[in-house]
Amino acid sequence: MRDISLPVTCQPDAKAHFMLTGKPRDVRRRTQIRTLLISDLCSAFLQMAWVWDTCDAYRLTQVTLENYLMEIFGNYKFYTKVVNGSYMFWIPEKLTEDDRKALRARRYGNNES
Repeated sequence: MRDISLPVTCQPDAKAHFMLTGKPRDVRRRTQIRTLLISDLCSAFLQMAWVWDTCDAYRLTQVTLENYLMEIFGNYKFYTKVVNGSYMFWIPEKLTEDDRKALRARRYGNNES
């Protein structure tokens, strides 16, 4: 039986390939593919980077706010907190003026139609 020593560049799963063929598997292509996938994920993440946004807490419960955000963006954790009389929350994009108007209409005791 011969002594098999694998080159450092070989992946652990390449051992079987080396034992069968006597040649190390080329891992450069696999590394290139991983690099492409990581760069695609990074660019996708940057395109959908989340932002902090705020709205007045006056006559608006946190439950109402989070339910509205779930209607718009889906079921996520928005890290909602109250800071100086305003709600601060983490969302995929800033609320539009129409979103803010719809949110103001949900305040309790609101008689606007």
